[in-house]
Amino acid sequence: MPLVVLGAICGVYGAFYLDDQRTRRWLAVPACCFNLLVAAMLLVLISRDAIGFIVAWEVMTLASYLLVVFDHAQPEVRRAGCVYLIASHLGVACVLAAGSGAAGQEKKA
Repeated sequence: MPLVVLGAICGVYGAFYLDDQRTRRWLAVPACCFNLLVAAMLLVLISRDAIGFIVAWEVMTLASYLLVVFDHAQPEVRRAGCVYLIASHLGVACVLAAGSGAAGQEKKA
């Protein structure tokens, strides 16, 4: 429930934050990516198996990457997007490694 409330608050903030760009840019893409991000975060939280978790994590990663690089005219923004993708994939690799170790311990018991 806190994720949904915080997502709604962030959505309202984002609408006002991007309001000045409404005449210069098409804002349907970041709005769609934000909604996809919140939905993927919910799926990460409620997933019951590894496949669902990984799919939700990857959707969350790609949606947030698109939000990070929305202002892609600046090279720093593009670099930050690449750093984010690398960090996110390293994070999921660590989670998978920890999960496979825990699964191995479970089978031994």
